[in-house]
Amino acid sequence: MIEIILRNRLPLHAVDPATTRFPDFHVSLAVLREVIATDHHGTVRPTRAAKILGINIRTIRSLMDTGILETCDIEELKSGRMRRYVCAKSMERFSKSHISVVELATASGRLPGVEAVIQLDRGAQPLPLGPRANMIFRRSDVL
Repeated sequence: MIEIILRNRLPLHAVDPATTRFPDFHVSLAVLREVIATDHHGTVRPTRAAKILGINIRTIRSLMDTGILETCDIEELKSGRMRRYVCAKSMERFSKSHISVVELATASGRLPGVEAVIQLDRGAQPLPLGPRANMIFRRSDVL
């Protein structure tokens, strides 16, 4: 259960988060039920991956198509259809080695468009993901 909570980065709640110990935190049962119903042995739905990484679904699909995020074909229990899911370990590696322009902008206090121009002027090259995807940089290039 703890692995599912951590892998899916489910929000934890407590009366006083500053003094509460880990076993005393609470998880929304509705959120936990939804995640358990869709959890497939270390994979995450693309929509959930987008929410966890803070990027849009088009960016996730581009990252999957280019092989930057590893995928697994999973047969959905309800429909029996094969779907592409994101491997959770691949997502963890990606978040450690890459950063979105939105995340950079949030950290710097600038607008995303301004942050993108600054990084491009510094010579950082974004990943080639397509016109409607979020701009993603390698952390080593921008930090």
